[in-house]
Amino acid sequence: MGDNRKMAGRQLGRLVLELFVVFIGVTSAFLVDQYRERKEREERTDQIAAAIVQELDGLAEALESEYPEFERAAADFEDQVRAGARPPLRMAYLNGAFRADMWDAAISMGGVELLNPTLALRLSFYYTQVEQLGSEVERWNRLSEELLLPYASAGPDRFYDDAGALRPEYTWYTRGIRRISQIMAGLVDDGRRLANELEEASNT
Repeated sequence: MGDNRKMAGRQLGRLVLELFVVFIGVTSAFLVDQYRERKEREERTDQIAAAIVQELDGLAEALESEYPEFERAAADFEDQVRAGARPPLRMAYLNGAFRADMWDAAISMGGVELLNPTLALRLSFYYTQVEQLGSEVERWNRLSEELLLPYASAGPDRFYDDAGALRPEYTWYTRGIRRISQIMAGLVDDGRRLANELEEASNT
């Protein structure tokens, strides 16, 4: 009877030990998997952030190199209008083909969900502004081709009425100047700021 109890006790002990070993093994495997998943998530987040930073820098550089002359011409035009002059409406074909490939890829692959939600929201607004700038530039170029290019050698009477105001079909010119300049300035500043914040977030 006593031997049976001892044997049962030893078997129970072995069973408890085996269960404990299994528990430790399962727990360790779970923790290892969690660690691996976290590291893979961090690496993927860093890769996405780095790609978007590169794109933001490229957009800012394109804006800074493409538009200074346009901004100066726009400011000069408005100064002359305020002074009562009738400055010529100059043909200026702008490059509005700004790429947002990395941001679009991040959205399509669910990578935006890995970013800080507040930062992701600001990036979404930024790229909406990029898209809006592209639309404004496309409209500007189309109207310039249709309403300015054919009359490149025309005098101010073509564009201004007797009171010195722009004729209705040319009011898009001043509105376009203001809108494009406004969006450009914001995109350069915000793009640099967002790129810096993304880099800082990736390094923490």
